[in-house]
Amino acid sequence: MFTTKEGRLLYHSNVRSAFKRLAVKAGVAVIRLHDLRHTHATFLLRKGSTLKSWLKGWGIPA
Repeated sequence: MFTTKEGRLLYHSNVRSAFKRLAVKAGVAVIRLHDLRHTHATFLLRKGSTLKSWLKGWGIPA
C-alpha cells in the first residue's frame, strides 16, 4: 500500500508505472513490485537471517 504525503492512497497502476519507468531508466530488469518482497527475503536468508525474524519484520505472525 502506497500513500501520498497527505496520506491518500495511490492507485496501484500509477505506482506500477512509476516503478517500471525507474527500472528502465536504471537499466535493470522490470519485475513486479511483489517480486521485490521475495527478492528481499532471499537476500536476508542468504545473509543468515532466520525465517522467523523475516516474518516478524514484515508483520507476519510466525
